[in-house]
Amino acid sequence: MYLSKKTFLGGNYEHRKVKVNLEVYKEDKKAKTGVDSSKVTSIEEEVFSWRKANAIHQWFVDKCQDGRDECQEAHVTLEDLTELRDICKQIIDDNNLAEELLPTSSGFFFGSTEYDEWYFKNIKETYEMLDELIYSHNEASGFYVDYYYNSSW
Repeated sequence: MYLSKKTFLGGNYEHRKVKVNLEVYKEDKKAKTGVDSSKVTSIEEEVFSWRKANAIHQWFVDKCQDGRDECQEAHVTLEDLTELRDICKQIIDDNNLAEELLPTSSGFFFGSTEYDEWYFKNIKETYEMLDELIYSHNEASGFYVDYYYNSSW
């Protein structure tokens, strides 16, 4: 389960006045990537990953994938991520809301459906990551950013 961030740079458009400086090293040696930095349009980063956090996964399926769980990439808005962060915060503040707000889901390789320490650990880590992401998103002016959720079973 992965959340990625794609930042549009537009380094290939002269009028944007964006300069991309790209250097890649492998084992302390500068690698020849074959990437022309003047043609870099965007950069994609993995923001966060989960393992067997089935309640979080089901939320993305229901909210961002129209209920279809086919390991497809799904666009996620900042508003979606803010909503998930706020749900996680409510559960952190009152664990009794977990089953109502972010229920577990069973399935192939989905992990436990118990509301146990692992469930609440995933909720807390998700909240912290999303809180930082939302804050840093608002600080990154001048670039267009998209978020995507993907899973692979």
